[in-house]
Amino acid sequence: MTSVARFYVLIPTDLGMSGAVWTAAGRVRRFERIFLPRREDVESLIRREYPDAVPGKAGGEEASIRKMLSGQTPKFDLNLLAFERLADFHAAVLRAQVRIPRGFVTTYGRLATAVGSPGAARAVGRALATNPFPPIIPCHRTLRADGSLGGFGGGLALKRTLLEIEGVRFDRAGRVEARYIL
Repeated sequence: MTSVARFYVLIPTDLGMSGAVWTAAGRVRRFERIFLPRREDVESLIRREYPDAVPGKAGGEEASIRKMLSGQTPKFDLNLLAFERLADFHAAVLRAQVRIPRGFVTTYGRLATAVGSPGAARAVGRALATNPFPPIIPCHRTLRADGSLGGFGGGLALKRTLLEIEGVRFDRAGRVEARYIL
C-alpha cells in the first residue's frame, strides 16, 4: 500500500500571497485546497488547517495559479483537483463554473439552472462560497441576479479586481455591465 503525504506551497502573486495544499501517493498528486491572497498570513492559515502538511513543490501548477491570479488562462488539469472529496451537487456546481470563460460572468440562478436545479441559487452560492479550488474554479465569475457582486471568500475588492483584470467592466452603480453576463 502506498502512503499518502500532504504538502503545501506558498505562491507569491501581484495580489498577495496565495497557497496550495495537495496530497501525494506515489506519483499521484491531488490538490485539496488553493488559498486566495488574503490579509491573514496564508502560511499560518495552512498550518492551522493542515497541521500535517509540509513544504513542497507543486510543479508547474504553481505558475498556473500565479498566472490565473494575474488574469491569464493557462491550462490546468482538472483531474489534479480532489473533486471526490466534495458532495455531488458541490462538484457539479464547480464543474459548471469552470466553463464560464474569462471576461464573462453568470448569475447564481443561471448556474443553478445549468446544473439542473432551477431555483437553487442560494445552494449554488453556498457551493461557491466553499470552493476549495479558486482561481482554478473561477467562482469570482458568478454574481447576483441584479449584476452586483454578491459574496466572495477573498473579499469583494478582490472579486472586483479579478474581474477587472479579466476585462469585465462595471457601471456607475458598481454592477457588472450586461454585455459581460452570460
